[in-house]
Amino acid sequence: MDGQSLAACSSVEVNRMISIPPEPLSSPRADGFLVDIPIPSSHSGPSPLSVRLLSAVKRQHMVGEAGGKESLVPPSKGLIFHCHGGGFVAQSSRSHEAYLRQWAQGLPAPILSVDYSLAPEAPFPRALEEALYAYCWALNNTTLLGTTAERIVFAGDSAGANLVIGVAMKCIELGLRPPDGLFLAYVPVVVSFVPSPGRLLCLMDPLLPFGFLMGCLKAYACPPDVYAASLAHENKLRRCKKSKSDTLTKSNSSSEESFEELSASELLELDKILEKEGVNAHSAPELELPQDAVSPGLPHRITRSAGNIATAITGTLTSLTSRSRSPSMDVNESGLEDDPLLENMMLPCPMDMLKFDVPHDPYLSPYWASDVVLSQFPPVHIVTLQMDPCLDDCVEFAKKLKRLGNPVSLDIYDGLPHGFLNFVMLSKEAFEASKKCIQRLGDLLALDANCNT
Repeated sequence: MDGQSLAACSSVEVNRMISIPPEPLSSPRADGFLVDIPIPSSHSGPSPLSVRLLSAVKRQHMVGEAGGKESLVPPSKGLIFHCHGGGFVAQSSRSHEAYLRQWAQGLPAPILSVDYSLAPEAPFPRALEEALYAYCWALNNTTLLGTTAERIVFAGDSAGANLVIGVAMKCIELGLRPPDGLFLAYVPVVVSFVPSPGRLLCLMDPLLPFGFLMGCLKAYACPPDVYAASLAHENKLRRCKKSKSDTLTKSNSSSEESFEELSASELLELDKILEKEGVNAHSAPELELPQDAVSPGLPHRITRSAGNIATAITGTLTSLTSRSRSPSMDVNESGLEDDPLLENMMLPCPMDMLKFDVPHDPYLSPYWASDVVLSQFPPVHIVTLQMDPCLDDCVEFAKKLKRLGNPVSLDIYDGLPHGFLNFVMLSKEAFEASKKCIQRLGDLLALDANCNT
């Protein structure tokens, strides 16, 4: 997002980046015992983790504010813990500022957004490790965030929503403080190639095309060696496609050159052959005769004449074009011509790119989480779209949670694309839909809307 776009966004008094060092971290359980939180280290080793703090107002004791000035607003009772979308491979908290600023203005709580590491350099489970680590750090440093954290809501869109579900599951299994609500926008809960009707919509989606969706899936879900092998296979397919294109171009070029090599004298020679057999090369008027007017020997003479003409033309054209034979065509032992273009067409088709293994891990695909864990989820609100690749994921996940007795609500918007939250400054419909999201977040926070003043 450029500076001009940011200037048009809702104004917030606090928009600060915080760097969390990779240090040992412990977080209290509900029973009072401490749990050691692993330092994120998968694939690339420990490194600092960046988070962004946004707040409509400056609050007492908030990081960067001097002491607890009485002129500052008291700490909020709530906190929004957020993970951005981007297919696990792109974007950041900054690229999502347009709607995060709008949310910060409309909600009585600060927002903490995590800049997790991106695939393919940092595939699963690195982003989940960082999101959990950031959340536990926030629990230990609520004062610096300007909140007492009496109410915590997890929020995310697309890939970010998948991550916050994973963090909620980790909290339940480790006995950590769970969130008080989950807000999930167009969330994928089955991270694998499942050809559901919603997934197949991406075949004609200009904003989320099929190739990009598969690329994100492989980059995040596949182990590094599987991803590298898949890339090698895709490069092979691209080379084959280029080879076919080059062969077609070369073949067309060779055909054009063979006609250009016929000189005027050679054309005259061909014309004389046709005239010798009684055929005009430039015109061949049709003559219709009654059947009984044809003498018995005429068909034989016509057949013999046609054969002579064909033999003469074939011999002449063969001698004229033998030197311009396409270099891409070779004759095998059987006398048939081998065509490299045909061989390329018989190579594996791009559907082979779908043949890759994705771990059957509930932290990757939350839909496969155990009923014991899912039944302990807090109230959940899901937002999805009528024409969205994740529509089926959202509907089926909501049905599963409801079947387990969880409080869950589902909004399905019409006329908006996947990732509409990023378009709040460009589309009136997206802006209005984001305002509805603020209402849902407010319901989950269950706080006084006037706490920002």
